Amino acid sequence: MMRLGATPLLVSLAVFLAHCHAHTGYKRFPGVGYYKMHFTPKTWDRAEEICVEEDGHLVVLDSEAEYLIVKNLIKSHHNPNIIMHAGFRDNLQDGDFRSIYGESFTCTPVIQPGYNAPWEGGQSLTPGPDEHCGTVGSFESPFGGGYSIGDCETVRPYVCEREANYGRSPTYPLRKAFHKLVNWLF
Repeated sequence: MMRLGATPLLVSLAVFLAHCHAHTGYKRFPGVGYYKMHFTPKTWDRAEEICVEEDGHLVVLDSEAEYLIVKNLIKSHHNPNIIMHAGFRDNLQDGDFRSIYGESFTCTPVIQPGYNAPWEGGQSLTPGPDEHCGTVGSFESPFGGGYSIGDCETVRPYVCEREANYGRSPTYPLRKAFHKLVNWLF
């Protein structure tokens, strides 16, 4: 027979296990981060919501190592020419593309000093009338793949990312709250 005092402990354990289970499927790449492929297509907004619910965000390629990891994940798990949502967009639809971190993207995004993430076919940020969200993929195309832009309402698969220090950074809850606020405002 269970004592009444054990109930809070069991409830806490159940909540902890449910939280852990909800975030399975991430693959760890030491020193780079954690990545999870989602093949059920969603709009850009819904994909980002799901990533945030999993304590992550849509992928942003901010190092050559990360570019190669995402390229190989996409090539090994699905059609290598697939286009997936990426973590940047033009929230105000004024041509000012920003990463999910709030950093401005120019024609060639420099997110980490010294690293320029490749653009599909040398494409620059010249969006069509409905192209306001970032994409990544087409790694088997003649152009070599990389970033591109597309319609935010187009449902696509996506990659969620967690930082390499996930769960160990004392500022993580603050960064997550800031990220949610930025998405809510724009």
